Amino acid sequence: PPSLFRGTSLARRLARAEEHTPPDAAGTRRPPPSNPLLLPAPPRRHGRRPPAAHFAALRPVYSYQTQPASAPGRRLIPRIPEQPNSHDTHRDTMAPLVTTDAAAMPAAARKEAEVLAAVKSAEDTGVGASSDRARAQAIADGLAKVAKYVNADGRNRNAKVCNFKLPEELYTAASIELTEKGVGYDAVGPIVDDIFKYSIKSSHPRFFNQMGMGGTEPIGVLGEAIAAACNHSMYTYEMAPVSTLMEREVISQLGKLAGFSENVDGMFNPGGSASNTHAMLLARSNKVAATKSKGLAGLPRMVAFTSAESHYCFEKAGLMLGLGSSNVIKVPVNKQGVMIVSELERLLEEAVADGAVPFFVNATAGSTVFGAVDDIKAVGAVAKKYGCWFHVDGAWGSSLLFSRKHRNTLDGVADADSLTWNFHKLSGMPQSCSVLLVQDREILKTGIALKDDCSYLYHEQEYDAAMYDTGEKSLQCGRRPDIIKLWLVWKTIGLEGLEARVDRCLSNRDAFVEMLKARPGFEMFVEPGLCNVCYWYKPQFDMSAEATHKLTAVVKQRMMSRGNVLVNYQPRQGLPNFWRMVFTNPDATVEDLAFVLDETAAISEEISAEGY
Repeated sequence: PPSLFRGTSLARRLARAEEHTPPDAAGTRRPPPSNPLLLPAPPRRHGRRPPAAHFAALRPVYSYQTQPASAPGRRLIPRIPEQPNSHDTHRDTMAPLVTTDAAAMPAAARKEAEVLAAVKSAEDTGVGASSDRARAQAIADGLAKVAKYVNADGRNRNAKVCNFKLPEELYTAASIELTEKGVGYDAVGPIVDDIFKYSIKSSHPRFFNQMGMGGTEPIGVLGEAIAAACNHSMYTYEMAPVSTLMEREVISQLGKLAGFSENVDGMFNPGGSASNTHAMLLARSNKVAATKSKGLAGLPRMVAFTSAESHYCFEKAGLMLGLGSSNVIKVPVNKQGVMIVSELERLLEEAVADGAVPFFVNATAGSTVFGAVDDIKAVGAVAKKYGCWFHVDGAWGSSLLFSRKHRNTLDGVADADSLTWNFHKLSGMPQSCSVLLVQDREILKTGIALKDDCSYLYHEQEYDAAMYDTGEKSLQCGRRPDIIKLWLVWKTIGLEGLEARVDRCLSNRDAFVEMLKARPGFEMFVEPGLCNVCYWYKPQFDMSAEATHKLTAVVKQRMMSRGNVLVNYQPRQGLPNFWRMVFTNPDATVEDLAFVLDETAAISEEISAEGY
């Protein structure tokens, strides 16, 4: 086959050619004939590529013959035709040397000959080699730009947070249109520049807009690149040996931080919504095993409970699991957005009296808007009283477990059956990196397992496949190794570094609260939650709710246009629009926090001067 001769020295080629040359009638093996394929390459002149004529001589010079059917291990072997000894004759007079009619060749041999001919054609014109060099250079240059952006440009507080453009304008400015003919590798560098130029700089120290992106750890970006380069799937140890062991080690360490038992296990999912849905599915299977095979048909109404300020993914989970969103019951909250535990118990009693089957109760450890943390211990006690699976959605707040100073905020989490933890929020991992921790590994293992239906993936191994293969525990088949970035960051900066991130973010929260209290026109109407601070800006003391609602939206639009800082806003609980600062970037300074207030006031004055 062609691969027999590829990438070997001349001496090795000659030896292999002699080995594979068929014997003559007398049974003796003839010496290999002189052959252009076996010629040494001509010396390179002044570092330049050899002349095209030389490559034209290096064509396929073998044909295929088939061993007799009676021969053991019937296979295709190369037959090298005899050629004149003169190198010049080879170059000047050589004709195509395939001695077997293409139509008579076996299909596999014919296909291989066609592929080789295409490769040689590219080499003859220099396209293959030059294209490889161009691609390699484009990748190197692109990765250098990524490194520069991650370490410097994307964090430069003297640059804008965003270069906002409306969709129609951005479509042209960023060359979004795709065409039949590619732009070539030389254009990759400018394309990367445009992507960075027009994207939101979420690691900018004045980006406070969302909790799921901010202050990304640069080593985490390296981990993301490694995961993409490895490009393996996490369903078996066989396919992802290194990542599987990383995952097991991290889950074990996280379980200790959460106070879970030694029987802890976990599964990395593509985001907190998936982890919460996974938890609800395990809870349903654990409550009524028949739902795995028969679904909900013929069963009493199954109901789940979560706070009115919890993430909307729980309602979507109700849709996906066939419960219906109305059977995901929202428990009232207080002014701080914290679940009222007495209301939870009341609703559970009503559900039981109505003939429903409560199976799942969620406590929120850091709500999206207020950063509210439910009374985890009290909620857990009620859940167990009614025989429900007790889950804690710590997508936002679980990283407080890294901090010795702040982990008591999540007191009671050790009693949970499962815990969601997002590391792309407070821990600075690139999107996305979420894990579902489960107290009982057997429930995680059997909760969604399909047994024999996946036999093409799971085989007998020298190692304990049942322990190390994770595919049966996952909602996915193909699952990317998100663990690499988290493990690499943890390995690099240690638990101390992860703790320092959390402590710094909460320190910034407290400093910002003191600024708000001291600045005229700014009003904090609810005590700060996890890493969230909610407030209004009212330039006039007696500003109406309607005027405040409109002004906040207009200021945010102008804030996007100016691009110097980003803070989000929203209405909630019947309140007019209010600002919500989230603190995820430990690089933000007191000056950055003060800039937010200065910019908000300056934009408001600008709008007022325009007659708003």
